[in-house]
Amino acid sequence: MAKKNQQASVDEATDVIVVAFMLVDHTEGEDGDAVVLTAGQRIEVSEDTFAEMAKEKLCERGVYVTMLTGIEGGKYSLKPHDNTWLAPSVYEAWKTAGYCEPTADDPSVAATLQARADGEREAVAARDAALIRVANLESGLQAMGLELAAAREQALKVKSMIEPEQDSGDVLGDETVALLGEVVALVGMFPEPDVSDPELNLK
Repeated sequence: MAKKNQQASVDEATDVIVVAFMLVDHTEGEDGDAVVLTAGQRIEVSEDTFAEMAKEKLCERGVYVTMLTGIEGGKYSLKPHDNTWLAPSVYEAWKTAGYCEPTADDPSVAATLQARADGEREAVAARDAALIRVANLESGLQAMGLELAAAREQALKVKSMIEPEQDSGDVLGDETVALLGEVVALVGMFPEPDVSDPELNLK
């Protein structure tokens, strides 16, 4: 068998971690670097390492269960509804006795669901932040629209004050005509108010 990580109980590989139980006593490494694994010991290894060890009948995959009754004594201290990993032989005996049942709450599934929930929360937070930005932008644009409409109304008011009344016969001087032209040009710089904008009566 190829040499594995010296800490066989916690494989540092990046793939899926498998919880398994030793079937026999086994020693990994030599001399001071040796790691002794005993029959019944729980180990956590990568999928590849597990496949290699299982092929040599050194270990078997654990079963994730929910306890139906409490178990106290020896290496166990379990209460009803607790979740734990069991060696297949222990699982079969306990299931027959009504102590436990297999559960769908596999940690790998739970981790996937948690990651999905976290992703959904992040997406909702990003959406809410975007909605707030859009609302702020709309509010700013509305305020700007009101300011432009008010300025246009003021310019129109000045224009009406300069223009002579119809049929009055008044003739404007050159300076006044020039001023009126500037005001008319200023009015033309403002956008026409949208029909949905609030009407401003500043006259």
